[in-house]
Amino acid sequence: MSPLDLIDEILDLLRRRWRLIIRATLLCVLAAAYVALKTPRTFEALEVIQIERPVVSEDTVDGVGEVSSARLLQAIEQRLFTRESVLNVAAEQGLFDDAPGLTEDDRVAMVRTAVSLNAVAAAREGFGDDGTISVVRIFATWSDGETARDLAHIFATRTLDLSASQRLETAQQSLDFFRLQEEKLNGEITAVEDEREGFRNENALAIAGSIESLRGEISTINTRLFEIGQEVLTAEGGISKITSADRISEVAQLRAKIQIEALEDDIDRLNVQRDALLENKAGLEAALARVPVVERRLSDYDRALTQLQTELSVVSGRRREAETAYALEAQDHGGRLTVIEAATVPEWPTGRGRKTTVAMGFVVGLILGGGLALLLEILHPVIRTSGQMTRRVGLTPVVTIPSVGEGRRRNDRRRNKQPPLGTL
Repeated sequence: MSPLDLIDEILDLLRRRWRLIIRATLLCVLAAAYVALKTPRTFEALEVIQIERPVVSEDTVDGVGEVSSARLLQAIEQRLFTRESVLNVAAEQGLFDDAPGLTEDDRVAMVRTAVSLNAVAAAREGFGDDGTISVVRIFATWSDGETARDLAHIFATRTLDLSASQRLETAQQSLDFFRLQEEKLNGEITAVEDEREGFRNENALAIAGSIESLRGEISTINTRLFEIGQEVLTAEGGISKITSADRISEVAQLRAKIQIEALEDDIDRLNVQRDALLENKAGLEAALARVPVVERRLSDYDRALTQLQTELSVVSGRRREAETAYALEAQDHGGRLTVIEAATVPEWPTGRGRKTTVAMGFVVGLILGGGLALLLEILHPVIRTSGQMTRRVGLTPVVTIPSVGEGRRRNDRRRNKQPPLGTL
């Protein structure tokens, strides 16, 4: 079949089935028009927020800008779209005043679907991703442009407020933490110092001198004990000598008695001194035995105090840095969000326009009508012209008798045909 014959076949098909094609096209156009009219129109507003770098960098003051902007934005988004926050926005803007039958779940779902935050990452330095965000786009979609603009602006404003409060709250929490740590360490240092002082008072004898001095005192006591022992022996010898002597006169006996009593008094006095020296010696020996333990315990106290003071020095430095970071955040110098493109009322709705929908219905109708016409030709293959007979059968007809009045008879049959339900 040549291209010209194919064109003849197509034109013949269109001449015979044009009513079907037009009906299918009209039906699709009407359906598309109905869909276009019933589909709600949505308007999309956009507000852009830029995240500026901190005025004072983290290299200068620790604690400034430590929280990545991506994590900060995630925390802000979670707070923005909480159930209570979304319902408050819907009530303030009267978004569902015309639909009082909607449940709270439906309202929350609609607002969450209508508003979205899109973060744009900042350019990377090297191959690492530090979670830095440069721009935040807030999209709001609603049935009218003014509401869409208001939604985008409200959520952008709340994002700015939450960012400032979140940074300030984080700085305040860090400052409170280091202050508590500093107070705790000061209390621990005071407790260790008090305990160390009490221990020193309880073991003053062992601490007062060294091991050599204690041994010297013990040696002195031993010498004195030896001397006392000698004196006691001498006194006892004197008593024995006086007792063994024969005395006839009463005066001599009285004198001897007095001498013996004096020597006994000396012996008692020397025994008292010996007991005191022995008691002192026992205390010195006990102190001498406790010297290593006391020294080790004091070394433990000193080491604990040194460690606590080192920790206190570190915590004090971090507390001063936290105070500086808090002051910077309070003055809005720690990295802020600014609106660089405010939301405006959109002029045109988003999505496919109504004219485009109707045009697509027209194209679909033409395709559908042509497909139905082609399907009918395939289901009812009839040779209607001599050209078709030559192409399909390979025979050339000698005579072609045209159908005279066939169209008029077909119309008469249609007019005389009764409806399927009769006169009912």
